[in-house]
Amino acid sequence: NAITFLLIIPLALVFFAKQTWVQALKNTLPFLGAAILFLVLRGQVIGWSFGDAPRELLNNPFLKIVGNQYVDFSPGEKLATILFTLGKYAQLLFFPHPLTHDYYPRHIDIMHFGDWQVLLSLVFYLTLFALAIAGFRKRKVWAFGVLYYLITLSIVSNIVFPIGTNMSERFMYMPSLGWSIALGSLFVYLLDYNKNLVWIILGCVALALSMRTVMRNPVWKDNYTLFTTDIQTSQKSAKLLAATGGELVTQFGTKPQSPERDTHLHEALDYLHRAQAIHPNYKLSYLLEGNAQFYLKNWDESIAAYQRVLALSPDDADAKRNLGIAYRDAGRYFGEQQNDVMKAIKYLSEAIKILPDDYETVHAMGVAYGIGGNPVQAINYFKRGVELQPDNATAHFNLGLAYQRVGDTINAQKHRDHAVALDPQILERRKSGGQ
Repeated sequence: NAITFLLIIPLALVFFAKQTWVQALKNTLPFLGAAILFLVLRGQVIGWSFGDAPRELLNNPFLKIVGNQYVDFSPGEKLATILFTLGKYAQLLFFPHPLTHDYYPRHIDIMHFGDWQVLLSLVFYLTLFALAIAGFRKRKVWAFGVLYYLITLSIVSNIVFPIGTNMSERFMYMPSLGWSIALGSLFVYLLDYNKNLVWIILGCVALALSMRTVMRNPVWKDNYTLFTTDIQTSQKSAKLLAATGGELVTQFGTKPQSPERDTHLHEALDYLHRAQAIHPNYKLSYLLEGNAQFYLKNWDESIAAYQRVLALSPDDADAKRNLGIAYRDAGRYFGEQQNDVMKAIKYLSEAIKILPDDYETVHAMGVAYGIGGNPVQAINYFKRGVELQPDNATAHFNLGLAYQRVGDTINAQKHRDHAVALDPQILERRKSGGQ
């Protein structure tokens, strides 16, 4: 943003110091040198190539889905959409409502030159620029403010280069100063005509904006409050839809099962599915969907969501681990609660491929084979469990039971004794049905 001051500085010198353009540009050279030095250092650190525009919707809002794939906006669609956002900036400066922290696709929809908002914005900015040039020649302070607004806005407008999103209120931090200069000079001018009216207007504006600020502040209490509030405004933002769904999963997923918890998780799924409808390749939304389905014990849906993540990004570590855990807990669920040993083994076999060194997975597989009448396979998995956790009394005890079932009394006694040495109460708990 600050690089726009290479234009603002000579503009200010010409306007306020009454220098010639040659003098102003000469006095700007030190700032130009500092800017060049910065750009050289930046290029040496992160490289000189900007690369092609990203093919990811959340980093390139000027993509649309055609024939089940992303293609670029037409030049007309892109320019019309940019003009719409410029008009939206002006509207928010005049009347800051509604406010939101998120303008990601498709909160700002694909616009066309047939849309009246686009045409209004075009007329507004052409008029603003023409008035600013005319006023600058007459040394009108408001004209300097308007030019300051236009110049500092240019760098975040998507016209100079793509910024990765349609717009954001924070990008108006610098341009809003120019807006304030222009309006302030206008009020000073009006003081000569009706001082009381001007002060009444200023008082009303200050009061209204102060109240708007105070009303908005509590929304920033935490992510949950911010997301669930702003989603009412940015209802078509894939990013905020996924963020809201993810926050609901975070807040309620680990709570004890209850109708209220499940209602919030289903609400989260609704947000996530809406995000996916806008952005079908939104990897994070599928990861969060997998988590929500996992907490709801919708095993197959959870597994499918994690598999979708891995189809998009085969090396995603979170999705791999979560998929393994989903397979593992699904296997335990069908084995322990549904008494479906074959289905338990089916899921656990997939879990083992992903989590070969996870004790819970290995031990659950041993239990499943033991219940299913295959003590030899049970021994193999229980032995692996002992290797993973040699000080786990339950691992030794179950291995001893498996050896007992195949008639290996020596190893059976050995591991039973080891289990008792590690946990003297294990026999009593087993007799009473405990673990």
